[in-house]
Amino acid sequence: MSAPPGRLRSVALLGGGTLLAAVFGLLFQALLSYHFGAGAESDAWFMSLSIYGFLGKFLMLGNVKSLALPVYRRLQGAEPAAAVRLERRLLLWMGVGTGVLSAILVVGAPLLVDALAPGYEGSQRALTVTLVRIRTPALAFLAVSTGGLVALEAAHRFSVTVTAQKVAPAAVSLALLALVADRFGMVGVGWAGLAGGVAGGLVALAAMASLLRRGGLEPGRGRTPLPDPRPSPGGGSGSLALRGAGRGPGP
Repeated sequence: MSAPPGRLRSVALLGGGTLLAAVFGLLFQALLSYHFGAGAESDAWFMSLSIYGFLGKFLMLGNVKSLALPVYRRLQGAEPAAAVRLERRLLLWMGVGTGVLSAILVVGAPLLVDALAPGYEGSQRALTVTLVRIRTPALAFLAVSTGGLVALEAAHRFSVTVTAQKVAPAAVSLALLALVADRFGMVGVGWAGLAGGVAGGLVALAAMASLLRRGGLEPGRGRTPLPDPRPSPGGGSGSLALRGAGRGPGP
């Protein structure tokens, strides 16, 4: 049995977006090597990326979507308004909580660098601290973007999700690296990385805001619900029930 066209299109979008982001990432690395080569500055950059990645995993941002998506889909089928409320609360708490924590981590960046890169000293340590402080605020945008992907993936907006997660950050970082590397050095590269993270979050926020204004987009909205075979308490042919995850209420 052949796969449905919609599923093939989703796979093509996700695969194509991932491949494009990988190409942008490879070009970024090549351009970074061209400008800075191997040395203390490059080591500071890659260490700051490792610390940023560690913070993202420590906050379990990647697990939020996996935990919230099944709940959102169940609510989406039974009570769409409750699904929208869940999404809004998720965005609020993730945005505020991660924003406050990011501010604390910016202040504590020297302690993070000393704990995770104990061999870094002098100017290399100072540059690593600066890069961590520049990049850490992107955690708030990453958190909001991750929360927004719950509604977007439930609405099958895979082109937006792959753009927000991969394509936009990689493309913006690459473009800004080409502009700032000669003028501002490695600190400019750090700001380019932050801009890439912010760009991904803004893409997700813009698409998600459109969904929430319309009360969410449930796949299959407008389908007629099937009758519940169970008899109603007062007799008769039974009540109408929503069947299948992601179906919206019938007329």
